[in-house]
Amino acid sequence: MSQERRIHPIFTFDKLHAFRIDVYDVFIGKLFSEHLKDRDDLRAVMPKLDRDTLIRRLKDPTTSVRSEPRLLDAVRRNWFILSGDELPV
Repeated sequence: MSQERRIHPIFTFDKLHAFRIDVYDVFIGKLFSEHLKDRDDLRAVMPKLDRDTLIRRLKDPTTSVRSEPRLLDAVRRNWFILSGDELPV
């Protein structure tokens, strides 16, 4: 998916351009977190997301991050807690 569709402009003020990040990107970033507060955020948002889109976004773009053992443990744990399934990637 192109970057243009994953960031969304909010406003422009003179030379300041503000954007918001795609909800799937934020979700996946928090999925790799070990913080309990992030897991609470994930629980609130996951029911609103499309599971197939989420799994697709987890596969290729996160390959390098998943090579870090501590982060891989966190994403596996969080995914299991949230979905009851093993990490699908």
